[in-house]
Amino acid sequence: MEKKDVGKRERSRRTDFNYSNFSKSFMMIISLIVEEPDKVECVVHESASSIIYEIYVSENDYGKIIGKGGAMARALRQIMRAIAGNFDKRLILEFSHK
Repeated sequence: MEKKDVGKRERSRRTDFNYSNFSKSFMMIISLIVEEPDKVECVVHESASSIIYEIYVSENDYGKIIGKGGAMARALRQIMRAIAGNFDKRLILEFSHK
């Protein structure tokens, strides 16, 4: 009887990431949380190893987007990682107010 190799499976990395679709999906989620969705802005910075999303909201919505003890910000970062999947760059989410 022949033994099969049941070791760890190699995970393939995605290189065909679409920033536009990701930004639109994520901005839709954020606009449902805040009271002033028309004042939400996203600025994207890309380097060789990471992509930084800077999310700007109104000063009144800043507390809502961070949440109690940072709970909402952590949840949004988890959603972001789930949407991105196995991407070959690190995705970073930063929040700020105007």
